[in-house]
Amino acid sequence: MLCYSTVNELHLMPLMILACQMCPKGIETTFYAFVMAVINLGYLLSYWLGGLLAYEMGITGEVGSFVNLWKLLLISSVSPLICLLVLFWLPKRNELGLESNVERINESNLPEITQTNIRDSDSLLLS
Repeated sequence: MLCYSTVNELHLMPLMILACQMCPKGIETTFYAFVMAVINLGYLLSYWLGGLLAYEMGITGEVGSFVNLWKLLLISSVSPLICLLVLFWLPKRNELGLESNVERINESNLPEITQTNIRDSDSLLLS
């Protein structure tokens, strides 16, 4: 189980980086919590729908009940591809009109942001 959760976290890393880049200024924590909630809801629904579909196809684990297993595997392999169609409905970054974290940080103000974060963390430690 430890190996599964480690690989699961690693495969979510590119999504988290993309989410951080898209995140509007000032709501980073809320946005992260929302993204994680959507991911967990997706996992939950996929487990439920997969179990329901297996039950409806008569796949119970008993001898001879795996006749429709190839259909279930075909459906479960093709269904993630349907999600790719949704990508065309998402707005482009410039259509949102939001300033992302990537646009706020550039080489000219990076030392200023770093010093501000150090000062803020020092004040938290002293209080």
